Amino acid sequence: MRRARVSAPTIGVAIFALGISFVVASLAVAATGTSRNPFTAARQPNAPLTHATGTDGGWQKLPPPEGDQGAAAYDAARGRLLVFGGQDEDRMVTNALWSLSLSGTPAWTLLETTGLAPSARLGHVLLYDTRRDRLVLFGGADDMSRNDVWVLPLGTLPLQWTELTPTGTPPGRRVFAQAVYDSLADRLVLFGGADSLVIDGGPLDFRNDLWALSLSGTPAWSEITPAGTPPSPRAGGSAVYDRARQRLLLLQGYDGSTLADCFTLSLDGSPTWAPLGASGGPPPARCLSAVANDAPDDRVVIFGGLVDPATNDFLDDAWSLDLAGPAWTELSPTGDAPSARAFTASVYDPPQDRLVVYGGQSGMELVTDAVWSLSLGAEPAWANLQLGRPPARMAQASAYDPVHQVLVVHGGESSGATLDDLWSTPLGASPQWSPLTPAGTPPSARYGHSAIYDPLRDRFLFFGGQDGTIRMNDVWALTLGLSPAWEQLLPAGTPPAERSFHTAVYDPVGDQMVVFGGSLDGSLANDVWALSLAETPTWTQLSPAGTPPASRWLHCAAMDLAADRMIVFGGDAGGGNDNGVWALTLSGTPTWMQLSPLGTPPVARAGASLLSSSAHLILFGGEAAPGDNLNDAWLLTLYPSPAWRPLDAGPTLPTARTQATAALDVATFDLYVFGGNAEQTLNDLWVYHVNRTTGVLASLVSARAEPGRVDLAWQLSGGAARATVYRRAPGGGWVAIGEPLADGTGLLAFVDHDVVAGARYGYRLGLAGESGQTFAGEVWVVVPSETRLALRGLTPNPAPAGAALVTFSLPDASPARLDVLDVAGRRVFGREVGSLGGGEHVLRLGGGSLPAGLYLVRLTRGGRALTAKAVIVN
Repeated sequence: MRRARVSAPTIGVAIFALGISFVVASLAVAATGTSRNPFTAARQPNAPLTHATGTDGGWQKLPPPEGDQGAAAYDAARGRLLVFGGQDEDRMVTNALWSLSLSGTPAWTLLETTGLAPSARLGHVLLYDTRRDRLVLFGGADDMSRNDVWVLPLGTLPLQWTELTPTGTPPGRRVFAQAVYDSLADRLVLFGGADSLVIDGGPLDFRNDLWALSLSGTPAWSEITPAGTPPSPRAGGSAVYDRARQRLLLLQGYDGSTLADCFTLSLDGSPTWAPLGASGGPPPARCLSAVANDAPDDRVVIFGGLVDPATNDFLDDAWSLDLAGPAWTELSPTGDAPSARAFTASVYDPPQDRLVVYGGQSGMELVTDAVWSLSLGAEPAWANLQLGRPPARMAQASAYDPVHQVLVVHGGESSGATLDDLWSTPLGASPQWSPLTPAGTPPSARYGHSAIYDPLRDRFLFFGGQDGTIRMNDVWALTLGLSPAWEQLLPAGTPPAERSFHTAVYDPVGDQMVVFGGSLDGSLANDVWALSLAETPTWTQLSPAGTPPASRWLHCAAMDLAADRMIVFGGDAGGGNDNGVWALTLSGTPTWMQLSPLGTPPVARAGASLLSSSAHLILFGGEAAPGDNLNDAWLLTLYPSPAWRPLDAGPTLPTARTQATAALDVATFDLYVFGGNAEQTLNDLWVYHVNRTTGVLASLVSARAEPGRVDLAWQLSGGAARATVYRRAPGGGWVAIGEPLADGTGLLAFVDHDVVAGARYGYRLGLAGESGQTFAGEVWVVVPSETRLALRGLTPNPAPAGAALVTFSLPDASPARLDVLDVAGRRVFGREVGSLGGGEHVLRLGGGSLPAGLYLVRLTRGGRALTAKAVIVN
């Protein structure tokens, strides 16, 4: 059974011709063949880039960005790639400024600016002014082509754009001009481009005029009239500054068809145009290539470009132009190569002697393998910097590990294809997606399956799904760590019928996975199954009392830990979508009960996400009807009485979507949303920073059980409150066992020494309020029966340099080793520790000599390896 959805629109290729759309890479073509003007979605001219929020927090799109037609510059003072403007993956023209650090581990940062900013645009010029440590921006197009000039000093915070008003007659408005920064003469030199932006036709008025903008003193424009035969009027070529010979190189471009010619323009004395007669070439005609000015090796390197907009013929070749020859040579780099592309942003990275390529378009779509580097040494080699995202998808299975703060995504559907890939990313300000290739036999490709995180065994479990032909009821376990591995579980008992688009939750009290409903072969279900996870996993069908929800699929579910019950919302019950709320108690005799929350409920929907945090649930997105997608968020408060209310997230919202991945970091109360379907599948990642006063009062940060003790920590939001720690055993009642210690920052810590080896305990925090206690942060743990191999990591973490202490335990005196690795994987400290014997041990790392930075601590013994992150600060 498949739910109907709107098919993905065709995305038109952006280029300067064909009567499609001049300089519009995001021209969407609907099923009727009519086009829309993408600039209607752009920010207004001179609108500052802001993150406006609502009373309940605000949304923010997370890196890595994807886009095309932006402009890039290399910030030599800080060793980073800066990209401004262009179009993002939502086909919106933007004025965002992104930074990609190129030293160490590359990381994206969205740079905030104050005051007025250049309007959202594409096809502009962006240069780095080395004398003044600033960016210089010229022209491009928003709702019209422009000739404005902006500068952004980079050495002073906060960053603030300033529009220049040069003297002299300025050049005409234009897009995709070619320009360089002439550092010897301290000026911007500008050639050609196209005057006019025509939405429903070809370009108008290619130019071959030449201009200089002096940057010393009072900026001033002046037109240059060189001797010699000039290049034909063009746009989208590559301009390179040859400082050693004080000249400009103009390579290729587009004047109604793509060009292969190359010219030089002398910049000292009397400027003169001359064709560049180079042997070994030229490369095939193209425009909109990536280019690197490799000055140390006296050469220029180009990659890719667009050959023919009529046939969407993109290139993936790389060529080197030896300027001393001059001579062209086609390069044959080793390594996996990026896909063919054009509309890229690129820079030369001198410290690492490489071309760095960002973004672009290939065929009808934006590239998803967004960032690549081409080393330019004796043996050129491509490297994927792995700063992209998983391919777009919907109906994937995902789960969040709150201990290691890792989100895992498996499979899904993309444009009719069923996926079997596996990706993970840590959550936070700079997520870094990584494809995973665990050992063992993986599950088959599928979508509509479910996933949970099993905290007691530190693993993910996946159940069911379909591949478009058959449905499944198999169970798979995924362990991460240094050696990720797949394992198919073969539970005892009769399994549930094969199904997809069901829900599964982890019940910590019963230590079980609970599965409800879904789509069977030809029918819908409302049955409930429990997979016990202790010892031998076993399936059991539950027979709850009470009236169950109607059979359904595409519903959502989450655990209410305070009452040990599963909450189910909405879905498609066969006759339409629903917005009812049901609770299934799991302790004692399982019982269904329909809840009647106060307030106006969300609109009926299917394919939504429901997340749990203490006494609250958060609902996001879904579809009200096929093709009618939603991006609203709602808070369902469960105590003292259930009540709905919409969350005010401000004006910036993710694209409306259904069947997305969602995860809630209860320590920060941040809601993350990835992918889903919005008329076409998505692969963007958003975070909703929920105002802490909106929801949770206390969130569990960590829970660690060791022989003879359980260590717990909660983060308290809002003002100070008196807190009490409660404990219970399975089947028993809650008992107050003490008050946690507060450190003044909202962190509450408690150690329970009154525990029995091998026993399971539940803990929660009670917070005193005007109307009594509110309970939050529930967790269940198992106390080990004996000293075991364990790595607690740094105490504290981060730790000051010279005082980094690591705590670990060993079961006996068998050989064991403790190593510290830097981010490059090099061992910077190591010691044999097995001779310390069984028990808990504390060791000072590196003799106190480790410099500030990020490290991995690894404890190995008998073929097992445990790792923990360690941060050393000054």
